[in-house]
Amino acid sequence: MSGNPALDMVALGGNRISMIRTNVNANLDTICTVPIVNYGKSVVGENTIWYPLSDDFVVGSIGDLILKHSTNVSGEWHVVGVVDAVPDDFVPLTLEQFFVGTPVQSLEQFVERLARASRTILGRPSAAYGVTPIVIFRQIAD
Repeated sequence: MSGNPALDMVALGGNRISMIRTNVNANLDTICTVPIVNYGKSVVGENTIWYPLSDDFVVGSIGDLILKHSTNVSGEWHVVGVVDAVPDDFVPLTLEQFFVGTPVQSLEQFVERLARASRTILGRPSAAYGVTPIVIFRQIAD
């Protein structure tokens, strides 16, 4: 070893490059498995209802709805589903708290912090009811 990282990398040849390639591929695989969450949010009276959107719940696809209507879909829509979460005292985790907060001491703490950050960014707001839809539809004729 020369002490020069660039020369040492060349000297190590395929082993070092193979290790780098393996790490990059593993990280990309991890990123690709993180789901992009499509969700709907409706206001009924003074209550907010939050629900995940999946192509399984609609005729057509969620992508079609987004391309046709953007993020605000007009009209009167009906959601038939199961209320499985009620408003709670969830304390959101800011990105600053996630990255700069108290150092993580265990995998359990990391998973808990990641789950809180995920819900904060992508999930149900604390003041909303959570619904798992069975079907979402809009009446198009009387």
